[in-house]
Amino acid sequence: MPNAKLKDYLHLHFLVFIAGFTAILGELITIGALALVWYRMAIAGILMFLYIKIVKLNIKITKRTFLQFSRSEERRVGKECSLRCRSR
Repeated sequence: MPNAKLKDYLHLHFLVFIAGFTAILGELITIGALALVWYRMAIAGILMFLYIKIVKLNIKITKRTFLQFSRSEERRVGKECSLRCRSR
């Protein structure tokens, strides 16, 4: 158990270091905001793809599950819209 606690503690410190380091990097980056966002998304996508391949995660979902998620979103958005429209 102490090893798990130490691992979590080190992980937290690493994340705090990264969060603090971003301000320094922000001053050094000279490209535009839009290009920066696209580069960050591309890097994140590539890293996620590599992680999934290395760890060999199965991320397949059934068609039924996909439809359930999409329908629940439509219902949620529809309810928000109807609540806003009634209040006007």
